[in-house]
Amino acid sequence: MPYRVMLICLLMGAYILTFNDRVQSADGYAILATAQTGNINIMGAVDYLIIPKGRMGTFGMDDNLYSKKGITPSLALMPLVWLNDLLPDAPLQATAHLFNAIVSTLTALVLFDVVVHLGYGKKTAFIIGLMLGWGSLYWVYTQTLFGEPLAGLLMMVIIRIMPVGTRLIASLRTPQKTESPSLLQTGEGGENQNSPHEKSPLHLERGFRGEVGVILICGILLGLLTGINLTYIAFIPIFALYLVFRTRRVRDLILMAIGAMMTITIVVAMVNLSRYGALTETGYKFGEGEGFSTPLFTGLYGLYLSPWRGMIWYMPLMWLVPIGLWLTYRKNPSLALLIIVCVAVQSVIYALWWSWHGGVVWGARFLVPIIPLLVLSLAPLVQYAIYPRKGMIYHAPTAVNSVPLAPSPLGGGGVRARFILITLFIFSILMQLLGTLYDFNTHEGVLYAQHEDKLANALMYYPELSAIVANWTMFVNGESFHWAWIKHGDTLILVIAIGMIGLAGLLALIRHRYVPIFTLVLVCIGMAITAIRGESDVDRAKRHDLQTALSPPAPIIATTDDTRLINLRGFRDIRTVYAPTSPDDPFIAQLWESALADSGLRWFVTWFNPAHPDNWMERDLFTQHAFVNEVWAGDYRAVLFYVHPSVLHLADADWIFGDTITLRHYAVERYGEGVFITLDWQYADNLPPNWSWFVHVLDETGAIIIQQDRIPLGGYAPADGAIDRLYLLTSSQPAMSVRVGWVADGAIVPVLDGDGVTSDFIVLPIRIPSR
Repeated sequence: MPYRVMLICLLMGAYILTFNDRVQSADGYAILATAQTGNINIMGAVDYLIIPKGRMGTFGMDDNLYSKKGITPSLALMPLVWLNDLLPDAPLQATAHLFNAIVSTLTALVLFDVVVHLGYGKKTAFIIGLMLGWGSLYWVYTQTLFGEPLAGLLMMVIIRIMPVGTRLIASLRTPQKTESPSLLQTGEGGENQNSPHEKSPLHLERGFRGEVGVILICGILLGLLTGINLTYIAFIPIFALYLVFRTRRVRDLILMAIGAMMTITIVVAMVNLSRYGALTETGYKFGEGEGFSTPLFTGLYGLYLSPWRGMIWYMPLMWLVPIGLWLTYRKNPSLALLIIVCVAVQSVIYALWWSWHGGVVWGARFLVPIIPLLVLSLAPLVQYAIYPRKGMIYHAPTAVNSVPLAPSPLGGGGVRARFILITLFIFSILMQLLGTLYDFNTHEGVLYAQHEDKLANALMYYPELSAIVANWTMFVNGESFHWAWIKHGDTLILVIAIGMIGLAGLLALIRHRYVPIFTLVLVCIGMAITAIRGESDVDRAKRHDLQTALSPPAPIIATTDDTRLINLRGFRDIRTVYAPTSPDDPFIAQLWESALADSGLRWFVTWFNPAHPDNWMERDLFTQHAFVNEVWAGDYRAVLFYVHPSVLHLADADWIFGDTITLRHYAVERYGEGVFITLDWQYADNLPPNWSWFVHVLDETGAIIIQQDRIPLGGYAPADGAIDRLYLLTSSQPAMSVRVGWVADGAIVPVLDGDGVTSDFIVLPIRIPSR
């Protein structure tokens, strides 16, 4: 049977069933926004959308805000960002949320391959893949954009392709069918447990020329691993020592080090240098509390045993890991030791981390990368449950030289082993399903609102405050799931999910060489449709309204934490400044200054009503920059400004409107595709209510090309006067003059010039600059 394709169908079907279309965390948002800009240059700036409320960014030398998350997840996410541009009207967040579903499926496939090459049967490998994809945190994390699942995938690929001796490399050059040593079994105490292969046992390594290329690739993957988080640099010596232990060649250590250091230099060091001016500066604020400050045993208890994040509760299969590691050690000591060391190092590092719990998540987020290794250790138990013989664990009946390896700790028959495995597997599946039902932030909001005194590490000692209890309570109370197809009432996504799972059954019944290919095509089509439909009709209509209204397209500054703005198509530079905030906040002030650093058009998108006293950002735009236009669309008010307008030569004037307002100075100048206008008003008394000015740009016939009718400075004018700056877009139309006047309660306010002549308005000529 095509087990790999069946695995793809079963996993992707489950992931689309529980598909989430909305970013749930500031970390994931930063990763997506960095990829969304498409401007990840080694020596260039990366401007990206981020929620300052989460304080997830650090300012670089160029005053741009950068994500402190490693660059590798954003690089890996960029193909989906490009694909989103090709899909018709697909929201970016929905397309991006296929990322960890793909990563989880690939990890299960690589794990399947490793298990097969360890000498176990394909049924065993298939079940192990399902355990990872259905019974571990990998399922829940398909609803996120965290980088931890990608770290687990890279580790498994390294294990899969790591060469283990010259005999293995020689087998790559042998064209005929051979019985070559399996990937991780050569040289174990003289034991030679081979499997027949009709093709090279390292088919993932095809395209590389010999041993040097494979080892270099391992080093590059280790470098990319550190590009997820610099703490993963601790795994380089682990895998390097494992390689030297297996091959007994220092040359291999040097080759791996070259690949790793070359990648770290490009992906980590040069990026840090271009952003912060230092090779080792990562953006983490160690001086502000971010560091390794949690007591070790407190963190370890939290990661493995606590009801808040403990792995033994969130992933019941963990109860079998100690037995699995012991059996793996009896069969393959070096592999078991590699797993144990990797688990220990990851556990210690993140037990010490100040935020060991991983923020707003389900279970122990920072242990996700080592979950594939833990599930791999369960292969002997699964093998025994499938092929029990007199209490001994055997290879699959098809394996060559099948020999007993170790007595089963589960008893003399396979019934007990099957019962225990199936029971814990089912509980693990149900636990992951429970985790996918609701947004993590729902429970976290309750904790902050009602249990702030227990939030720090003390929270780990209160079982009643566990996310498991919270989700179960919501489920019992009948609260609606946050699966995309349920939220949007889109049964087509449900049909796609069920159809993918059904395709796995079709593969088991129909044996034809084209059926797997046809199935994979259908899976890809189903994923594309899911991405396109990953948005409610209401949200799509609002997005369309806002996209249409934001014309001409220009960079966006938004006072909102609504992550859906990133779904706007045709807009790459979107900066979110959470509001209401204070201009005295140094972080916000620097973010605002960075957003306005370059001259040009900027859309200011806000939920504030006009002239709101708390909207200091709009006040700053009206008083310091040039107003262009204002629109209302998609539940937002959007105001277009030309920031840092040209300094114009002001002409003196003495026009008086209604004995109340005097135009003291003015300037009108053509620039680019528009006209800059400056009007310096002075009030004899406070501005009367219901007074507003109008500005009409006219062509040579006196017809209006474009106009604006507003109150001074958008309602932010001081009591004694105002200086209104405008930039009115005329495109290629020949603008010849500007008409200016005032209106009071719908009636024209007469204007008196210096000669005592009264009229309804004034006409100002447009100056054409000599540049």
